[in-house]
Amino acid sequence: MKKIFFLSLLLLGCGLDPNGKVDPPSKAIVSPTPPLEEIVSAPESLPPEAPLPEGARLINGNDFSQFSDPIPPGKEHFFKGNWQIDQNTFEQSELGSGQALSIRRWQGSLPSHYFMEVACWPTRFIGRTPERIEKSVGVMAIMPYYRDDTHYLIMSARSKDLEAWAAEGFLPGVVWPDTNKMFGMALEPPIGIGGAISIGADVDLSTNTVKVFLNGQERGKFKLKPEFVKGDYSLALASNGSKVRFGRLRIYSLPGALPVEEATPSTAI
Repeated sequence: MKKIFFLSLLLLGCGLDPNGKVDPPSKAIVSPTPPLEEIVSAPESLPPEAPLPEGARLINGNDFSQFSDPIPPGKEHFFKGNWQIDQNTFEQSELGSGQALSIRRWQGSLPSHYFMEVACWPTRFIGRTPERIEKSVGVMAIMPYYRDDTHYLIMSARSKDLEAWAAEGFLPGVVWPDTNKMFGMALEPPIGIGGAISIGADVDLSTNTVKVFLNGQERGKFKLKPEFVKGDYSLALASNGSKVRFGRLRIYSLPGALPVEEATPSTAI
């Protein structure tokens, strides 16, 4: 009799009726998952500008009308993009492939020592809520040294990092040798909705030296190979995989630079 009594208690403790009836399982309350949606953003303010040496001379002050597409139509690994000047900013709004680039090259001429800086921010995120972003912001990039579509220096910012790579005959979307990575750093905090960064480069072709600036501060420097910097050159902006805006563009000739007509890359190591 005692055995039957204890067995009944055991069955009841497990949610079972000793007479053979089974309690229905309790239903857990599960919150519905919000659908993915497009979240549009704009920064409330822009990061600080980098300080300039005395004697710096402005060449371009936020004039995006001097940029054009240098890539022949239909060329693989590139896409045309939809670049529009809007309220003193330059927006690229075509959703291209993450394996391709859209480029706009500056049509002006550069001296042997110059500085460029531009603020940039993603305008489109994919997420379930502003706190749950599930797709990266794509790439916002400057090309502080640009010769052609396979020879350039690209400084690209994604949501969590900033890198600089030297393209020597390489195309976007393929694996580049690690030896061509010139610089890299984490972005803390990562770029999020309403966030913007400022990317800058001090390029001195008399010594083949490039200084990297982020949000107004110098973050590192490196040297380019003599054979990399040769021939005609300019600078460019680039984007892939997302909607981004560029603003507050500044291009300066720096003290000690040779005049534009005399500027030629150095053979210094």
